[in-house]
Amino acid sequence: MKKKLSSFFKIYIGVMAGLVALLVVAAVVLWTVLDAYETTRPKHVAEEVFNKYFLNSDIAGLMSAADPDSEGFESAETINSAAKELIDTEKLKYFAVTSDDKNSAKYAVTEDNNRIAYFTVRKTDKKGKYGFEFYELSDAEIFFAPYGSVTVRVPDNYTLFVNDVPVGDKYVTASGIEGDSCKYMPEGVEGVKYKEYKLSGLFSEPTLKVMSQDQQEVAVTLDKTNNIYTAALAYDSELETEMKDYIIKAASVYTAYMSNDAKFTAVSKYLDSSAEIYDRARKSEVYWVRDHNGYKISNEKASEFYKYADGVFSCRVTLKETLTRPGYPNHTENIDIVLYCRNVDGKTLIYDIVTNS
Repeated sequence: MKKKLSSFFKIYIGVMAGLVALLVVAAVVLWTVLDAYETTRPKHVAEEVFNKYFLNSDIAGLMSAADPDSEGFESAETINSAAKELIDTEKLKYFAVTSDDKNSAKYAVTEDNNRIAYFTVRKTDKKGKYGFEFYELSDAEIFFAPYGSVTVRVPDNYTLFVNDVPVGDKYVTASGIEGDSCKYMPEGVEGVKYKEYKLSGLFSEPTLKVMSQDQQEVAVTLDKTNNIYTAALAYDSELETEMKDYIIKAASVYTAYMSNDAKFTAVSKYLDSSAEIYDRARKSEVYWVRDHNGYKISNEKASEFYKYADGVFSCRVTLKETLTRPGYPNHTENIDIVLYCRNVDGKTLIYDIVTNS
């Protein structure tokens, strides 16, 4: 005859069976949670990025994926062709580095222990099971591009083109940069201000073009000391036609006065008597000029006329003055100045003169 289990043991066994069932359920839930968490970890995206773009030398694809709105200043063929020559994919490695953003993970890529790139993956709004966020590529920095970076200063409201592609404001690193003219403007008038653009990671020397508001292409020159390209201004041809003869006459008389070959009354009619230039010229010790008994002014040219406001403009004047004295070699001065002019009571007068550097 079988012995019946006591109520205690029945309850005990039932409780233990329930606990085992709960443990099994908890283990299954924990496993699915951990699996969902692991699936969304950034390391998986990082591995995919490394394999897809670096090991396949598809750097153009990397840059496009990291910045889909990029203007694309260089062709994919140019970038990838250079990358294949520069990178030995068999020597590439990647590893996680510290990120300043808790929602991002950053990775370095090296070739023979030399850093060649960073890329960053960031949390997205896309969620997996249990609310874990997925990651995606969000940024990439390339350090092996053979040309590197270029910095260009462009007057406000002008448009910069790199390889015939317009450059957007997201590449602006500084704005409101005052040009030299800002130091010489009368009250209420603004001089020329500039924006500075910087483009990095270029694989070949870019073609730079700058267009003014009225669609004039302007020259772009390189300041080799600071390694900055600067765009010229779009000059006013109509103003030049109207004023160049008057300006050349004014500059010639001023030059003659400064060599003590004309009286102040001859030059004063071209100067704004309310401006500092008037007294500066009047008080100049012109008698200290080297001895001579004749002079000649030649090669006069007025150019680079730029209008800042109604009645306010600047222009550049170049000319050559030759001082002569019997028995002595001629002395030649090459004059290169910028004249700042404004309308005073209906007449154009010079309110400042600056030596052009």
